[in-house]
Amino acid sequence: MSSAEAKTPTQERERRVMSGWVMLPITLLLYVAGPVLIALAFINGTTTASNGTQPVWALFVSGTVAILVPVLLSPGFFRLQPNEARVLILFGDYWGTAKQGGFRWGNPFYRNGPATQSTGQSIWTQTKNTSSDDSSQAQPKKVKRYKISLRARTLNGEKLKVNDKRGNPVDIAAVVVWRVEDTAKAVFDVDDFETYVATQSETAVRHLASAVSMVEMALHDFSENKVVEFDEERKAAMVSNLMVVLCGESQVTPVVNTGTLYT
Repeated sequence: MSSAEAKTPTQERERRVMSGWVMLPITLLLYVAGPVLIALAFINGTTTASNGTQPVWALFVSGTVAILVPVLLSPGFFRLQPNEARVLILFGDYWGTAKQGGFRWGNPFYRNGPATQSTGQSIWTQTKNTSSDDSSQAQPKKVKRYKISLRARTLNGEKLKVNDKRGNPVDIAAVVVWRVEDTAKAVFDVDDFETYVATQSETAVRHLASAVSMVEMALHDFSENKVVEFDEERKAAMVSNLMVVLCGESQVTPVVNTGTLYT
């Protein structure tokens, strides 16, 4: 496959849209002008032999057009809050992302249908919520006009029972703070970006649940930051203590040692 035929990766392109306050008076004026022109078409029309009124067709057609045009323009109005964006899709093509907040107007043929997204509920909490309120938690929410929040979000993970590399049970939980950086990738590269984040976060937590990886990271951080110097005997003692903490099935009871490892 040539480079020209290679698929272009999805990438966000910011696109500026017109202020809605510019188009609003024009639209309202056309709404008013349409009926007025149609009324003038009949007022200034001629009377036929059967006592009917023949409208001035030029005015009548102009009035009809003046009514149809604002009807087509009206769906182009939308508003964006701070840290909110709208993905602009025109006849299936991605035209850019509008990020200017406030009252805006864009091409009325930009796709305005709802984009189905999950409620941000991960498989960490689906089992718990299904039994308590299956009807309200399982239903997806509708996000109209492909609006995406760019605000920071918090994903609270439930405690997971996983196994480390040696098969020992480990309870682990995590809180993930995330936000959308690229709206195009969020909409076009995955089916549901909120579910994707939740699933990938749980996968990462399970991957980090290895007791061996945790011990290695702890020893590396202590050495890198020069918190304390370990000889081989101290390293062995720390590894033993951490394995007990991570793999034990009961809660850990702290012990205060006022001496040294050699007393």
